[in-house]
Amino acid sequence: MIEKPSQYLEDEEPKETDDPVEILPYTPDSADETVRKTGLAWVAGIVLFASVGVMFFVGWLLDKYFATSPRYMVIGILIGAVIGFYQFFRITSQILRK
Repeated sequence: MIEKPSQYLEDEEPKETDDPVEILPYTPDSADETVRKTGLAWVAGIVLFASVGVMFFVGWLLDKYFATSPRYMVIGILIGAVIGFYQFFRITSQILRK
């Protein structure tokens, strides 16, 4: 037989603690909050993809203009990745805010 931990026994009184943190019951997010978080997640993914894609295209155009091999495309991808991840983390940090 599996015994319940002592904190769940009915015959015991709840113990008073000096902990100032109050434990609140779980309340699920409202429908509006769920839609907001979903929208932010979609935007974060799209911004990451778009920044890499746009900077790749700019690098490709510069390679065509200067008649170089994929030098500017690689630089564009790296710059796009830096911009994209910066924006990705900036946007996803807003998901946890109320």
